[in-house]
Parts: sequence; structure tokens; C-alpha cells
Amino acid sequence: IDPLQMEQKIRERFTGIQGPSEPEPRKTYTVPPNIAPIISIAADKEATGSSFRLYVKRPVRPLRSFADYRALLVESLYHSMLQSRLDEIARRSDSPFLSAYSGQGRIVRTLEAVVLGGAAKEGKITESLDTVLTEVERVKRFGFTESELAREKRNTLTAIEQSYRERENRQSSSLASEYIRYFLEDEASPGIEFEYGLYQRFIPTITLDEINRLSDYLFPAENRVLTIGLPEKPGLSVPTERGLLALFDNVKKKTLEPYRDDVSDLPLISNPPAPGSVTGTNTIPEAGITEWRLSNGARVLFKPTDFKTDEIIFQAFSPGGVSVVDDANFIPAITAADLVNMSGVGVFSKTELEKKLAGKDVQLGVWIDELQEGMSGASRTADFDTLCKLIYLYFTAPKIEPDVFLAYRDQLQTMLKERSSSPENVFSDTLQIVLANNHLRAQPLTLDILPKLDREASVRIFQNRFADAGDFTFVFTGNVTPDAVKSLIETYIASLPSLKRHESWKDQGITRPKGIVTKTVTMGKDPKSTVAVVFHDSFTWRLPTVVALRALSETVEMRLTDVIREEAGGTYGIGVWDYPRRVPRQEYLFFITFGTDPSRVDELTTQIFQELSKLATEGPTADETAKVKEILIKERELQLKSNSFWAALIRNYTLYGESPARILEYAGYIRELNGDAIRDAARQYLDQKQYVKVVLMPENTPGPAKGN
Repeated sequence: IDPLQMEQKIRERFTGIQGPSEPEPRKTYTVPPNIAPIISIAADKEATGSSFRLYVKRPVRPLRSFADYRALLVESLYHSMLQSRLDEIARRSDSPFLSAYSGQGRIVRTLEAVVLGGAAKEGKITESLDTVLTEVERVKRFGFTESELAREKRNTLTAIEQSYRERENRQSSSLASEYIRYFLEDEASPGIEFEYGLYQRFIPTITLDEINRLSDYLFPAENRVLTIGLPEKPGLSVPTERGLLALFDNVKKKTLEPYRDDVSDLPLISNPPAPGSVTGTNTIPEAGITEWRLSNGARVLFKPTDFKTDEIIFQAFSPGGVSVVDDANFIPAITAADLVNMSGVGVFSKTELEKKLAGKDVQLGVWIDELQEGMSGASRTADFDTLCKLIYLYFTAPKIEPDVFLAYRDQLQTMLKERSSSPENVFSDTLQIVLANNHLRAQPLTLDILPKLDREASVRIFQNRFADAGDFTFVFTGNVTPDAVKSLIETYIASLPSLKRHESWKDQGITRPKGIVTKTVTMGKDPKSTVAVVFHDSFTWRLPTVVALRALSETVEMRLTDVIREEAGGTYGIGVWDYPRRVPRQEYLFFITFGTDPSRVDELTTQIFQELSKLATEGPTADETAKVKEILIKERELQLKSNSFWAALIRNYTLYGESPARILEYAGYIRELNGDAIRDAARQYLDQKQYVKVVLMPENTPGPAKGN
């Protein structure tokens, strides 16, 4: 923004507005303390999980002085180290909880709280709370270790350093939130430069002894509030208040051992591989992209940018995915990448790997989807070598640990048991089934898949999908210069194995239903409904048609928001989005969704179809067209300043055999848009003889009419 221009606008808009002569004083409300724990237990038939939260209340403390800030850092280190221990437990097959967390924050204006919480496996709510409280008790008795503190200090300093380096690229929303807290909550706002200095000054001085003394302060016996939420179903016992109160006392009587912080001294890669080489170079100057061909056949594309001071985004992909796996191995295939991500890599477990990477800003995950397999990651420049080593390891030394497999199976079992309790989940599953014509591979996951989980099969499938690096394309965007990283690329990517198999995806025959298909899901007690209307058909994938379809969805959302939400008052919000696909066949899906009162489903659905017909007949107004173009141009400008977006675009264009230079043509087609193009798109893509409609209605409510 231009500050002078903005100041002038503020003066124009607000001059003349008079405040009250006697302003209403702001009232503050305090929350009374409690000696005995306050416990709330809620069971609900529609609950999709079992969860617990233990709040330890305390008055809001000021954040104005250096001492206040340093105390905040000390407590942050405490919670981070406790969080690491809880994460480690969650990865074990015998863990009663799926996840757990430790933290603190403001609850209301006058109250803050330390919070311990988590999501429990079905029937394990009491055991989960017991396990978390036991770990807190272990810290109280024995404290953290020097190695834990040293590791967390490295992580903390790395995080603040990255924030400092990216200070000129900070999101406006983040700045606005900080200013709001400054004015409304009296929180100091010295700026990232000043805070970076405080981190450098204070973190090295924080001792293990002062952190270990925090336990009694953070987790006193008084001012506790415990909330329990779980499904109401036959055979699932609900804990009692008496039993939960006894749990607090029993934890204190346990015989415990100190925590052992096992840290490996091994390097990520003991013996670097013999490097390959760059065998060819191509440049796309209009898009600022350099492409390399490597000796193993792999392609590497670089897009250097200055959007962020120190960010490198990475993508790798290859055609195939789950589509090339037979039906008998479908379940091991769709679960393989999750299991590998949970298991660490090479000689390191996931916990050992996290400890090994302490102080580094690097992330990497693997994935296998319907039609492709690949990797996604990021790093700062200083840790690019670590990113390359991890890429190499996930290609050559992936694993699925037996204990991780068992933990994953338990987590999946809990999730699937609870999923069917949610009307929203059943609604979305029904929409998925109908749109895929009830195809085997589009069925929602149920408990029936558990016997089909197979660790060894998942390992084989993953190894097969990543056996041929020569069939992969690697994309790096951000603060990366090809010449500066050439030796790393040659060592860790050009050296990867190549089978020269040049695969493609396989069309598994998932087709869309013909004509009008309507389904009603009757489930739930709340007096609310959800409606989804999805138009679909074949599609000719060209940039002008993609832009027209995107403009159509923006126009429809704008118009339906005005008519259905603002004028009719029928919904809090209406969602519209388009999804053009190129593989395995060219098609589009056009979604319209909204929530409303069950009694208004037919009325509003009819009104929506009338508006769509009107748009296809008359086209958008000149104001609508101008506004849509303005929105899309601004959207594209922002997207093209994102390293992640560039990486995704380069991936899509190269995957489909097009030059990434075409990325820059998109904005031109937006500027060429007119009302006739949007009208024609409405006629072509909103065919009211070809759509799927699914409606969620509460129980004991008459269903909507058929068709529109």
C-alpha cells in the first residue's frame, strides 16, 4: 500500500464520525479459581473421535518487559521438549493415543492456560490421559536431559532465524494479527528485528535447571479443568468423574524410570555414492527456467526466484502411481507412502531422524497417488545438501518398521470405526461413490480393509514405484542457482538407479454416471442440511477453456452468494469450484455446495438452477465480468510470487508434455475474457440434464424432491 494514499482514504471515510460523549466502559470478567478439578464428560452419537483436554488455568500475564519475554521462551522450550516425547510415544504400537500435545495460550481476555490434550484410540480415553500425565510426572521427577535441551535450542534458533531472514516477505495477515494483539490485549510488538536479537541474547543463557524447575509451576494440583469427549455407542464405556479423579492421584504413586534420549552419531549417508553427471542443458528464458538431463535419464528443472530470501521448494514425480498396481494389492499400495513417511529412512527411525535433523530447516515427504508417485519437500539454502541426501535415501533405503505398521493399523482402525458416526463423512463418501459410478477403487475405506493391510507388500510396491529414478522429473524453485548446486545434484540425484522403463499411468475405468443422479443421506439429529450439485462431462483441455471454466466458477459463486445468501438469507456460505482433469481422460467436474435449513433445500436448489439458466441465457453483467477478471488477475499475480505454486505449475506442464513457458500465457487469456465467453462456458459446462446431486437431511425429516 501507499501509506499517504491510505491515510487520505482513512480521513475521507472516518472524518465526521463522532464517538459517544460518555463511552461505555469496557468490562472485564474474571474466571474463579478452583481447588478440586472440574471435570466435564460428553458422549455424542455423532462424535467422530475420543479426545481429552486438561486445562491448568492462571491469570493472563503481561508481555511487556525483557523478563516477561525470557520467561515465555523458557516455557516454550519446556513445551517443545515435552511435545517431542509425546510424539515419540504416539509412534509406538502400544500407544493408547493417536496424538497428544502440550502448549499454552489465552482462553479469554483475563485467563490463560497450560493445555495437555490428545486424540485417543477407541476405548482408550482413560489410558491416554494416564499416559500423558505419566510423562508429565516423569519430567517432574527426573527433568529433561541436556541433549534434549541442546537440540530444542538449535530448533528454536533456526526457526527465528528463518523468520528474521524472511522479514520483508511476511504475510500482511500475520502483521495485522500482531497489531490487533498489541491494541486489544496489551501485548508488546517490538518487531521481528528486535525479537531476533532477544532470541540470540536469551536462548544461550537458559539452563536445564531452570526449565526443570518449571514443572510444579506449569502443572500445579489446583485450577485444573478436564474435558472428555467421545462417541456414544454400545460397548464403549464412558469414564466416570470418580475414576478420573483417582487417576490424578495414581499417577503420583507410579514407579518410573528416567527418560533415555537415544541419539545416533551415525551420518545420514556413511559413504556418498559415485556421482553421475549432467548430460544436457536447456533453457526457457521467458519463464526463467533451466532444465538439465542427467546421466541416469532423470530431468531436473530449476526456477530461481527472489520471492523468499531463503526458501527452496522441491517436487519430484513420475507417472504410474496406484493405477499400475493390481486390485489385489490396492490397499497395500494406497497405504505404502504413509507407512514409509512414519518409519524414517535408512538406519534411522522417525524419532532418530528428527533428532538427527535438529537445527536444520528441511522437510521431505513421499507420496503415491492415483496416477503418480513422487516426493515433496523444502529447505533453506544452508540445508540443501541435507535435502539432497534425504532424496537419495528415500529412493534407495526406504523402510516400514514393524512397530510403525502395527501403530498405523491401530490408528486406521480407530479412524474407520469413528468415521461412520459422522453425517458429514457419510455424505462426502456417498458423493464420492456416486461420482465414480460405484467403482471398486473409489469406495470409502471401511474396517474391511484391515485384513488387506500388508507390510511386506507395501514395502515391495513402494520400492517398485521408486526403483527407476530415470523416469522422474525433479523441480526446484526459490533461492537456488543451478551452478551452485550442480555437484550435489550429480552426487545424490544423477547417481540414483535407472531402469529405463518409461512408464505411464493406467486407466482403471472410473467413469461418471450419465444423466441426472440424485441421492439423499438421512442421518444426524441437528436441524441442518448440506447440498452438493456436481456437473460433469468430457472436456477439451486448452488454456482458454481452462480460464473460461475458472471464470465461470468465480461468476457463479459471486452471483449465488448475492442471491442465495444475501437476498434469500438461505445459507451462511456457498462454495463453487471447478476441477478440469487431463488424465486418465479429459473431463471436468463443477461443484456447488451449501448448507441450509432442511425445509429450504428444495426452494434454494430450484433457485440455484434458475440462476444458472439465467447466466447461460443472458450471460454475466458487465460489472460481474469486470470484477471476475480483476479477481482472477490479482489471484494470478499473487500465485506467481509463490515458490510452491511455481513448482506445482512446472510439474503439471512438464508432466503433460507442454513447455513451462506456457505458464505465462494464462494471464493473457484472463485479460481477453468477456461476458460472451463466460456465458458460453455456462451453456457448455452447466448442462442441467447431466449432474449429480447429493443431499444430507437430518433424521425424521422428509427428503427433498427428485431432480432439481
